[in-house]
Amino acid sequence: MPGVARLSLADLKQTSRMGMAHLRDNFPEIEWLESYATDDVLYCIYRAPSEAMIREYARGSTLPVHKISEVRATLTPATIAH
Repeated sequence: MPGVARLSLADLKQTSRMGMAHLRDNFPEIEWLESYATDDVLYCIYRAPSEAMIREYARGSTLPVHKISEVRATLTPATIAH
């Protein structure tokens, strides 16, 4: 999403609200966890039953999706301490 860093917080919130409404109305199985905005990329983290479902959601979304990656492990300071 080129230029995402130039969007105001209000614009980012509005875009997120539209995405949440699309999820709620059409894909209740998908959970949006959080997103990270960098200079030109918006990274969105979802919990979903499948990649195919995320792709289907993305087709009706206002945001472009260029890559989907499955998380295979989660590491935190708490999980590596033991």
